[in-house]
Amino acid sequence: SLYWEFSSGLIHYHTLGVGPYPETFMEPLYPLFLAATRTLTSDNLFLVMLFQILFSSLGAVYLYKLSLELSGEKAVANLAALFYSTYPYLVYQSVMIVETSFFMTLLIVSCYFYLKSGCPGIGYSLKTGIAFGLTLLTRMAALPIGALSIAFLLWKKKYIKAFSIFFVATLVVLPLGVRNYRLQRVFLPTRG
Repeated sequence: SLYWEFSSGLIHYHTLGVGPYPETFMEPLYPLFLAATRTLTSDNLFLVMLFQILFSSLGAVYLYKLSLELSGEKAVANLAALFYSTYPYLVYQSVMIVETSFFMTLLIVSCYFYLKSGCPGIGYSLKTGIAFGLTLLTRMAALPIGALSIAFLLWKKKYIKAFSIFFVATLVVLPLGVRNYRLQRVFLPTRG
């Protein structure tokens, strides 16, 4: 897959691209994850997939927590986690070299921290910014979700929380924007 090729570029040429040629059309986090796990496992595909399954399992944990926060009922949270864990499409995606399960896990974590950002202080807002920034580094298609989430906080006059999430997420994504601009005068990945 192209993700595997990009991770090979990171391992062998220390560049995000196919071979030694840097590209700007793809988000970097999933290829970085693959490169890191390939390096840790001496390029053992089975162990790389095991790491991916373990990471994707966090999606069930955070969906449980998110569902419990939203519903207040353990039965609802248990069902949500069970359906997430056993849904055939997600099980299939978690053993494929595609970013789907990785992205969904980060998006669920972002949603959980966003919900918790209503708590006093800005700790969860900062965690939301980090998680959402990582989500964007996996799939930029999530950008409208973040924009609407921040707009909602602004509408609710929670300016500090909105600014905290925006600022931290921007800091997480900024190195990619700078890199892409230097290479091809674009800030965001160029794939559709």
